[in-house]
Amino acid sequence: DECATGAANCDVNATCANTEGGFTCACDDGFSGDGVSCDDIDECATGAANCDANATCTNTEGGFSCACDDGFSGDGFVCEPQGVPSRTIQGGGGCSTSGQGGGDRPLTTLLMLLGAALFLRRRRAGQR
Repeated sequence: DECATGAANCDVNATCANTEGGFTCACDDGFSGDGVSCDDIDECATGAANCDANATCTNTEGGFSCACDDGFSGDGFVCEPQGVPSRTIQGGGGCSTSGQGGGDRPLTTLLMLLGAALFLRRRRAGQR
């Protein structure tokens, strides 16, 4: 078992697999190559990172990170402008608005009202 004895010449960023009479080397996720030589994949340069358009991608050894740009908040994959109202549905079916404004989104308000109407209709139907 060349993998166990250390006789395999796999790259430090590769996984060794023992085979009958030999071994194979395969580069780990985030690296490319033949297993004997593995190079970091720059997911930011290839576009594989899929960060939000309002985020900065940073390549790391074997991976990447996304961080929202100034003026935006989120996880880097989804970034929203700061100061935009957010709505959350509470346990009783009510809505809570945080942030400034909120009246400038008539479609959102309409959808919330439709959702509330469906909720009440189903609730009333269950009481009969």
